[in-house]
Amino acid sequence: MDFITEEIDNLKTSGLYRTLRAIESVQGPRVKIDGKEVILLCSNNYLGLADHPRLKEAAVKAIEKYGVGSGASRLVSGTMGLHQEVEERIARFKGTEAALVFNSGYAANVSVIPALVGRGDTVFSDKLNHASVIDGCVLSRAEFKRYPHKDMEGLALRGKSRYYDNHPALRAPFLN
Repeated sequence: MDFITEEIDNLKTSGLYRTLRAIESVQGPRVKIDGKEVILLCSNNYLGLADHPRLKEAAVKAIEKYGVGSGASRLVSGTMGLHQEVEERIARFKGTEAALVFNSGYAANVSVIPALVGRGDTVFSDKLNHASVIDGCVLSRAEFKRYPHKDMEGLALRGKSRYYDNHPALRAPFLN
């Protein structure tokens, strides 16, 4: 176990050791951490809905009716009417045949990307794409090529292949 202690010490020395910080208030642009109000620039509450009165009221009503969990995945135990309702409303709003709601962006990316691409496909990904995009690509089993951040020449170099060379009509303009 000495190697674990040594690795932790190395992380601390290099400034890479991370700790969880307890937020003592509602998620928002400003939060309280260690009793002090600070500006939070990394929240997913960018729409400011985490403490919206109507959403809180609706959540309390849903908890009173349905409890606090679904019990299992939708595929295993069945979907809840609330899920169907929100998906139908989103589909109507977007003018689409259907919609599918995921509990997080991570869940969406590791589900949707493998559904769209797989073995025999190639995915080109900016090196700084979110980890969930990278995980989705890896899970897809498609060939995965990363290029330097915002580097269209790097993308073009990775995109050149015999397939595109043999099918000029499919070649993107920046690959010419």
